[in-house]
Amino acid sequence: MTWRDVAMSAAGAAVLGLGRLVAAVQRFAALQDRERPLTTAEQEVLRRVFHGSLDDVRVVEGRAGLFDVVPHPFTLGTTIYLKGRRDPGLLVHEAVHVWQYRTRGARYATEALWAQARYGTRPVGGAYDWRAEVRRGRTRWRDVNPEAQAQFLQEVWDGGPAVRSALAREALEAVRAPVGPSPGH
Repeated sequence: MTWRDVAMSAAGAAVLGLGRLVAAVQRFAALQDRERPLTTAEQEVLRRVFHGSLDDVRVVEGRAGLFDVVPHPFTLGTTIYLKGRRDPGLLVHEAVHVWQYRTRGARYATEALWAQARYGTRPVGGAYDWRAEVRRGRTRWRDVNPEAQAQFLQEVWDGGPAVRSALAREALEAVRAPVGPSPGH
């Protein structure tokens, strides 16, 4: 483990810890919607992608209190904040972050934020652009940044051209492998 790995893990733990504290206070004060388990339809969507490797996903559908300053859906550990959106592709995208948390621990959060800071969030060339990651020489699933991984599998779900790629086969093999319990649970 490198110093960068340690720093990313520590920073990720701090981000997730603070996020969980804010969420707990907000739930207590009724400032955010309650977490709920996945619906049967949501479970089926995720089963088709992850083959059951994710079983403890929680969802906050609407109000997210202070987290509403973030204009788009996001994931904090195993909790997906959907912000009122009901798009199966988006659910897949956010569930990839749950998988990242389950397989990498808290550092996934720091790695995702770092990619956004480094490349921006624009559709072409930004952190979410998996094609840009390939152009940067990241042709293996494990080397692609967390946001691009999530966007890639969202596009695979949506039936985009990536479906038949070697990267898609590698990605689906990775996310379908059994994972251990969530860190911190």
